Amino acid sequence: MAELVTLARPYAKAAFEVAMADSGLENWSNMLAVVAAVTENDAVASMLSSPALAAEQVAQSLIKSSTTRARILFACFPRTSG
Repeated sequence: MAELVTLARPYAKAAFEVAMADSGLENWSNMLAVVAAVTENDAVASMLSSPALAAEQVAQSLIKSSTTRARILFACFPRTSG
């Protein structure tokens, strides 16, 4: 597990720096929360670890799953003004 944390740290730091530079920390946080929720699904977790899929296929599937999940969440919890 320590190796995963070490491996993920530079990517997390880079994502945080981009979010701060774009004044988009809240958007990045929301996006990462959706991706985290999607990856908790057993079918998605299985797909992510499948050696039969190329990295590009895994990435596109994760993006598609996350987009679908985000649309569902935003439909259930519409933004209110004010």
